[in-house]
Amino acid sequence: MTHYLTRMLSVAGFCAASAVLLAQPAAGATGSGDCFAVPRPVVSLNFGSRYEANSKTRSDIDESSNAKVDAALKPVDEFIQDLTRYANKVRQDPQKNQDLAVCVIKAIDTWAKADALSDMETDNAKLSVPSRIGGIAIAYSQVVSEATHYPNERRRIARWLRVRAYETMAFFDYRAPPK
Repeated sequence: MTHYLTRMLSVAGFCAASAVLLAQPAAGATGSGDCFAVPRPVVSLNFGSRYEANSKTRSDIDESSNAKVDAALKPVDEFIQDLTRYANKVRQDPQKNQDLAVCVIKAIDTWAKADALSDMETDNAKLSVPSRIGGIAIAYSQVVSEATHYPNERRRIARWLRVRAYETMAFFDYRAPPK
């Protein structure tokens, strides 16, 4: 693993640690068939703030807006829950680790091929997605060493995560709203 990718996975891990990840077989998984159904990749997100517009402290939740944000992020969060559950199983069940790792790799690759999470249309989406990319990166880092027979998928996933990391850095360095 390159120094850059290691650094990016570390940054992504930090982002994921700050996220609240909410806790169905993957197409093309091999072996036991013990996998989950990969949800359709979410490419675009466009949602407003969870907070009431007139809240001076930005701490008063607008229930309607909050529900819309939760609904928009739900497929992403459920995907990450499945990835995390299966990636954790790789370490818990050495007998099935290859099949489980392939499941996770193929699931993430499905999203990488679709360029998922690449079109964040609002600042709120851009603020919400980095921790989720981090969650995906952590799941990937848990299984990548077990999926040695999938070099094309690994390259595509690494490239997709790298682009998402660059987009995140550019947003926070140059375009994010002031604190």
